[in-house]
Amino acid sequence: MIRVGLALAALAVCAAPALAQPAPRVVTDVALPVAEGYTFDPIPSPGRLAVGRDGGFYVLLHMFKRVADAADSAREEQVDLLAVAPAGTVTRRRTLPVQEVVGSSRFDLNALGVVAARSGDLAVFMSTTDPAGRSSARLLRLDSDFNVKKAAPVGPPTRHDDPGSFYVVETYLPTPDNAVLLAGGWGLGPVAWWMGKLSLDGVRLWQAGPGVGFPERVAAIAPRPDGTWLSVAVEMHGVGRGTGWYIRRHATDGRPLARLALVQPDDAVVAVLREGCMLIINANPDSRRKAEMVLVDDRGRVARRMPWPYPRTSSMIANGAGIAAVVADSDATDAPTWLVRADAKGTIVWRQGPVSVDEMTSLPDGRIAALAHPGQADAPPHLVVYADP
Repeated sequence: MIRVGLALAALAVCAAPALAQPAPRVVTDVALPVAEGYTFDPIPSPGRLAVGRDGGFYVLLHMFKRVADAADSAREEQVDLLAVAPAGTVTRRRTLPVQEVVGSSRFDLNALGVVAARSGDLAVFMSTTDPAGRSSARLLRLDSDFNVKKAAPVGPPTRHDDPGSFYVVETYLPTPDNAVLLAGGWGLGPVAWWMGKLSLDGVRLWQAGPGVGFPERVAAIAPRPDGTWLSVAVEMHGVGRGTGWYIRRHATDGRPLARLALVQPDDAVVAVLREGCMLIINANPDSRRKAEMVLVDDRGRVARRMPWPYPRTSSMIANGAGIAAVVADSDATDAPTWLVRADAKGTIVWRQGPVSVDEMTSLPDGRIAALAHPGQADAPPHLVVYADP
C-alpha cells in the first residue's frame, strides 16, 4: 500500500487496503498428501518448511489417528518428511523414526523443525515432554535420500534446570559452515530466551542464554554480511517490571558483541532486514493507536516510521529488501487473514487470500513459498509458491 500523505485521498486508500491490491502469480500449488488413515495436526508451528540449495523443498507433516479399541483420547502419531521438486512433484517421502510418542492426545512436540544444510544433508530437531513431565530433545541427521546418518540427544543448556524444561524453537537456520542455528526459548513454559548453534551431529558449538525471566523469546535472527548474527529478543526487565525488546549481536563464535534496547511495542511482530529490524506494531482500538511500520537500524535508532494499512499482523518475514506478512483487515481474532508482500516503505506489492498460512519463507529470487490452507485451517496444507504479478 502507498504511504499515507497529507492528502485525504491517500488516507482513503489506506482505509480500504483490499480495494486495489493485485494478486500474485501462483507458480506452484501442490496439496501435500497425508498418510492414509491419518489426520493432519492443525496446530501450526515454525520449522516445517525448508528450502534446499537446488531450489527443492522439504516439508515435515505431523499427523495422528485414533487407536482402535482404545480410550477416546488415545492416538497414534507419525511425522513424515517429504521432498518436493521446484515444480511441485513429491519426489521422496519417509516416516521419521520418532519414538517420542507422549501424552494421551497427541505428540507433546514443543519443537519440530527441519533445516537443509549447505552440504545437502538435512537436520530435524525435536523437543518433547513425556507424561511424567520429563523433557528430551534430539537432532536427526539425514542424507539427501532421507537415510538417518545419526540421531544425537541434545541436552539442556544448563546443568541446573528443572527436568521438565524444554526447547521452544521459532527459527531454524543453516549456517555457512554446515551447522544449524536454533533460536527461541527454553524453560517450563513460558520460557526464557535462548539461541544455540549445533553441528549436524548434535554437538553444541555455542549458545547464548537462557535468559533469566519469563516469558521471553528470540523473535527473529539473521546473519549479517560480516558473519555476525543479529537477533531481536524479548527479555524481562526484572521481577514485576515487564518485558522489553532488545537487539543482540553475536560474533561468529557466539561471543556477545552488543545489546541495545528497542522501542517498547506491546503488540508487534519483527523481522531482520538488510537495513535493520522492521517492526509492525498492531493497532490498538482502546488507545486509538493506528498500525505502523518502524524501521530500526542495527544500532537501535529509529530510521523511519510509516503507516501500515492493516490493523492486525500476525507474522512477518524478511523478503529481499522488503517483507512478507500475514495480515487481517480487522483486529477481530476471527477475521480472515491475507498474505501480502510489501517493500520496506510499506507499499503493498500484492495480496493473496483469504488464506490461512502456517509458515512462509523467502526464496533467493524473491518469490515466497508458504504452507497454506486454501480452505479450513485443519485441512491438509498446500505448498504454494507466489511470485510478483
